[in-house]
Amino acid sequence: RAAHDMMFDAIKKVKPGATTVEVASVWPEPEYWGRKTWEECSDNALGHGIGLSIHEPPSIGKGFGAGLEPFRLQPNMVLAIETWAGPIGGDHGVRLEEEILVTDTGYELLFKFSPCSLVECMGGWYDYSPE
Repeated sequence: RAAHDMMFDAIKKVKPGATTVEVASVWPEPEYWGRKTWEECSDNALGHGIGLSIHEPPSIGKGFGAGLEPFRLQPNMVLAIETWAGPIGGDHGVRLEEEILVTDTGYELLFKFSPCSLVECMGGWYDYSPE
């Protein structure tokens, strides 16, 4: 649930005119993951553009892009928002990703099978809607 909430807290910030800094502002600090710097855990909460390449600008995150001007989101941009949660300092956990389209009024989820419908290893379905 933690990875889900981090992901959707960021997604809910996506709209035309919002900046990459505003989207990343809802993510916790490195101590949340048992780390001291963003360089150690920047893959745990990030976003990026998708177009001709799999990871392209704009970059969304607290751990990279230092010194760069915030990028303003525009309609028709396609973004990936990714989060990870697990035991503090651990190597294993849950990584979720949603791909979204920036619309004229907000966002649209593009995945047809959302990672918010999780299958637990021991069995059972859990449906966590974005709201």
